Amino acid sequence: MKPVYRLIAELVLAVHLLFVAFALLGALLLFAWPALIWLQLPIAIWAGLIMVVGWTCPLTPLEKRLRVQAGQQAFGGGFVEHYLLPLFGRTRLTEGLQRAIGWVVLASNGLLYLLVSWYAS
Repeated sequence: MKPVYRLIAELVLAVHLLFVAFALLGALLLFAWPALIWLQLPIAIWAGLIMVVGWTCPLTPLEKRLRVQAGQQAFGGGFVEHYLLPLFGRTRLTEGLQRAIGWVVLASNGLLYLLVSWYAS
């Protein structure tokens, strides 16, 4: 039974990574598929708000719970701190950095929406 929990935890991780990628870069797909804005816009807003306000994405505690049920140790901190910051040589997510990341998500999407709008007209 434990391997099933590990598999589900890995699937949650994959979905979480895709969610983050789509929140950051999904607006680029609007150049080809403008109707995607109805999916991408709420995801970008949600991701930005999670970081700016300091909320916890529900996928993080879900993955942690599944890892414990699989007999693994749950990681400390949040998803960004555990999986993404080490890619940039950082190990700690400060409140200021967390907010800055959120504003970058929101601002970059806003800029991309303007570019898509300009390109479409």
